[in-house]
Amino acid sequence: MNQQKKSAPSSNPRAPLALAAVVFGIGIWLGGSLHRPAWLWAFAAGILVVCAVTAAIRDSIRLGYTAVGAALICAGAFSRVWMPAPQIYTPPPDFLYTDEVEIIGHVTNDGALLAGSEPRERFGRETKSIRTD
Repeated sequence: MNQQKKSAPSSNPRAPLALAAVVFGIGIWLGGSLHRPAWLWAFAAGILVVCAVTAAIRDSIRLGYTAVGAALICAGAFSRVWMPAPQIYTPPPDFLYTDEVEIIGHVTNDGALLAGSEPRERFGRETKSIRTD
């Protein structure tokens, strides 16, 4: 009779990086919902990392996982708040509601063929003036 040991199911998650990415994403979402200063999110994440390290030293796994999860949420919120605002340039109102725009300029480079399935030509230009009629 062949006796085989049945291994107990592991309590460790199979994809810890995926779980960390989801928790970080929750923090990004939370950073858009709760409007707090960036230094507060960074300070909270730092304190929670210290708590996680302390929990690991004292062999408190559940408290360590909780602190790491909360630290990842705070780090995600920090990344959302710290991200600079995008620079959006709007054209002058004269160009928004007209049919034709005339651009006067000259070509500076007209000899580069780009690789691809069909030949495309790239050229450089320098604009002198732009006007609407």
